[in-house]
Amino acid sequence: MVITEAEAERVLRAVGLRRHGGEVCRGTINGRPAEAVLSMAGIYENLRPVVGRMLAPIRGLLRDVPAVIGVEVIEDGIFLTGGVTSFSAEWLRWRGT
Repeated sequence: MVITEAEAERVLRAVGLRRHGGEVCRGTINGRPAEAVLSMAGIYENLRPVVGRMLAPIRGLLRDVPAVIGVEVIEDGIFLTGGVTSFSAEWLRWRGT
């Protein structure tokens, strides 16, 4: 199935809000309109490598941060901005990323 960028974004936003069930995705198969129900487990499995690549620089940064700054991160946390922020922390822990 081929889906538009807008449809992919809509599905990704829905994934960030829940963990169970499915999501109806609209696209085309051989140029004809089509619908499919995507399982959350399938969506998560396909997103895992992408999220891993998005988080890799953050992991590297935190691994190399000096101890003085590390204490601040532990005490105050960090703020993520951009695409990763739409994923819940629970989802990221659940996927092991």
